[in-house]
Amino acid sequence: MKFSATVKHIIYENESNGFRIFSMDKDGKEIIVKGNSFKIMPGDFLEIEANKVYHPKYGEQYDLIHAERSDKPSLYNITNYLQSGIIDGIGKTIAKRIVDEFGENTLEILKNSPSKLLQVSGIGKKNYKRIKKSLEEKEEYAENFLYLQSLGLSLHQANIISDFYKEDTKKIVQQNPYALIDDIRGIGFKTADIIAQRIDIAVDSPFRIKAGFKYYMEMEANSNGNCYVNEEDLISGVEKLLDIELKDKDDLIESLIVNNIISIDDFEGERRVYLPKIEKSELRCAMNISNILKEEIANEFDVEKEIEDLNSENLDEIQLKAIKKSMTEKMLIITGGPGTGKTTIINNITKIFKSNGKQILLAAPTGRAAKRLSESCGEEARTIHRILGYIPVEDGAVFEHDEDSPIECDLIIIDEASMMDIFIADSLMRAISPETRVIFVGDCDQLPSVQAGNVLNDLIECGQIETIRLTKIFRQAQNSNIIVNAHRINNGQFPILNEKGKDFFFIEENDPQKAKETILDLCANRLPKFYKKDEIEDIIVLTPMKKSSCGTRELNESLQEVLNPKTPATDEIEQSDRIFRLHDKVMQIKNDYTKEYIDDVGSGVFNGDIGRVTYVDPIDETIDVKFDDKTASYTKKECDGLTLSYAITIHKSQGSEFPIVVIPITQAPFMLLTRNLLYTAITRAKEIVVLVGDLNILKRMIANNKIMKRNSGLDRRIKQYMQVDIDDTEEEFMREMFEDEEF
Repeated sequence: MKFSATVKHIIYENESNGFRIFSMDKDGKEIIVKGNSFKIMPGDFLEIEANKVYHPKYGEQYDLIHAERSDKPSLYNITNYLQSGIIDGIGKTIAKRIVDEFGENTLEILKNSPSKLLQVSGIGKKNYKRIKKSLEEKEEYAENFLYLQSLGLSLHQANIISDFYKEDTKKIVQQNPYALIDDIRGIGFKTADIIAQRIDIAVDSPFRIKAGFKYYMEMEANSNGNCYVNEEDLISGVEKLLDIELKDKDDLIESLIVNNIISIDDFEGERRVYLPKIEKSELRCAMNISNILKEEIANEFDVEKEIEDLNSENLDEIQLKAIKKSMTEKMLIITGGPGTGKTTIINNITKIFKSNGKQILLAAPTGRAAKRLSESCGEEARTIHRILGYIPVEDGAVFEHDEDSPIECDLIIIDEASMMDIFIADSLMRAISPETRVIFVGDCDQLPSVQAGNVLNDLIECGQIETIRLTKIFRQAQNSNIIVNAHRINNGQFPILNEKGKDFFFIEENDPQKAKETILDLCANRLPKFYKKDEIEDIIVLTPMKKSSCGTRELNESLQEVLNPKTPATDEIEQSDRIFRLHDKVMQIKNDYTKEYIDDVGSGVFNGDIGRVTYVDPIDETIDVKFDDKTASYTKKECDGLTLSYAITIHKSQGSEFPIVVIPITQAPFMLLTRNLLYTAITRAKEIVVLVGDLNILKRMIANNKIMKRNSGLDRRIKQYMQVDIDDTEEEFMREMFEDEEF
């Protein structure tokens, strides 16, 4: 039989022999097709020849004989276009009625005989006038929109691309679909590459190769945290990504340098390839750190008297040394695990500097980390962004403070310094005057920053900054098996499990699906009832990964259903594949500097901020989210920046603390089953830790001390700057080099 239908999902495909199984929308009914074909993608409108068969397990299916793409827009795409809200007066119900009435002739009717719309139930004369006017205004838009949908783009993507390029949409996409990567937020290399395949752009097109290099470098920075990539590794990686063999490689690299796609740092025979913005940040950060270190320190304190005045009975020798060094060093690093007295040191340093009339700022990379610092020190602490005075601009922010307008303070203390990436470290160092003292506090054994760089470890490894390492667990902390076990695990020792009356537990369950069921029961019933805790506010699941039965995606859907189920009285909205319901716990997953608060002056919500849904309007499709004491409103479209946060990745938990932490210990990629990942998860808990899973996997994680090395040159560059004097002429040159860069 022959029919036309739209591809919905690719269920299975084998690229080596072309065998595919995919679902299609055929006249509003979902069907399954299997057989050998060319590369197909969701959104393709195909002319199909196939035999209907019945599978004993999977039911009715179609065995493919022949398929070819159709140039005609599918009824599926036409319906999507009409119900997208682009045409005034047409919603989901009216859109379906129009397509049901006119079928494949719908677009012809809309363009040449719109008066026939009066035949459609629900379209009166008043509404017809609105629709007709909107159709005239959007005539060219329809063609662009349907063309983009035929390339597999979503409604949202088609909307923003058409809005941006307007009448030039089709011409630009056909000429160079990779231009969308730089022009359209939310369009990445993979999407552009799919478009290119559909319009037969050559696999060795210069546009594709250029985009491939940029994408590979950004992936190394954002996924692996690398500031640079070895040139040979870069070339082989791009060849694998593009599935081609690159020609004239030396000329190609030179062209990429000239076009400011990459920059090269030659170091001892190794060609290190950077994204230019990362290399500039690394250079400038190193230069500003060296400037602070070289500044002569004023003898402002009677160190021995200040120490005598402290209540030093509860301070050990190393803590006293750290406090002394805060008065004698321009820059200081204090690093140690939980329970080793970092907060006590910060409190004493703050007390000394304030008593001497010094202005102090306490900072942390995230809002939750800043809040923790404020609570533990009894002093105001702010995020680095807020201290820098961020000013929202399109697609990001600029900072009020830099080298021309430095932060006014005598001492700045940065807590959770392991979370700093090279960009925020660069922006911070630009804004700190050489006369200001700087103290970095953090745990160098925790996971490094999410984005590129390994800043805290680089600052330690450069050997130019006084570093105090805290190792002693204080008596009060020894009562907690969370803290004891964190140090045991960090030292490669097996933790103490299930000790009566303590706070660290392991529930063995080797089957991942059963482990998931145990986690759901713990979060919904056992833990909140036994410890008298709120099941949503006080308990969180920290997992190494996003996918799998114990990954964030599946756990969040399941936890939402058991902790905050749908009821007739509970409002909700759906965006993409996520449902946001009243009372849900959610997390912001990308920085939004312009997001304004409903109940407070100011703006900005940031990656990692966790809040609760306090209001849902299912008619206007908006929700309100309360983050601590501030509430922000989100449109349905803006909900793309939110995700459920009953379960979050361990990486996302950095800088936060939660009363009760549940951690799945199940099978995962080797690079995620590491000691420092487990250590980071455990140290996020304030009161209770529960591990659920396979004891052998727990042992493997503790034994796996392989930390993926990050390629970073900050430590080397600090050493180099410390060995030379930068005169005024060279410093002015450096500043001119960087002046057009904003992060």
